[in-house]
Amino acid sequence: MIALAAKDTRVRAMVILATPYRFPSSLGKESLDRQGYSIIPSGRRISTDINKDVEAYDLCSDVAQVGCPILIIHGSADEVVPTEHAHQLYHHANDPKRLEIIKGANHALDASDHLEQLTTLSFEWLNKYL
Repeated sequence: MIALAAKDTRVRAMVILATPYRFPSSLGKESLDRQGYSIIPSGRRISTDINKDVEAYDLCSDVAQVGCPILIIHGSADEVVPTEHAHQLYHHANDPKRLEIIKGANHALDASDHLEQLTTLSFEWLNKYL
């Protein structure tokens, strides 16, 4: 998300992983811990202020302004960010672009075979454009 929102013209090629194009406005509001942090579906804690911050971004618009080749990688079994987000980002991105959905991969893409696919795809993309 940060790479997209930054719109840094020095970036010559980009790989984004399990990136949402928007956060639900209710993210974590239904479950707060004792310190007032939101508990998101992954079980991680985030500041409730993040909702205000991320609502200011339009990542579909931001991805349309990316001036470099972009590879979008997402897991088909992502429990945090639905694959629809990857498809929306891909739809709005400029060419050259590529979308890879790794079958069975979760949000962290941390199983060894998924990590290997992620690494291979990323290296190939960056080698091609850098």
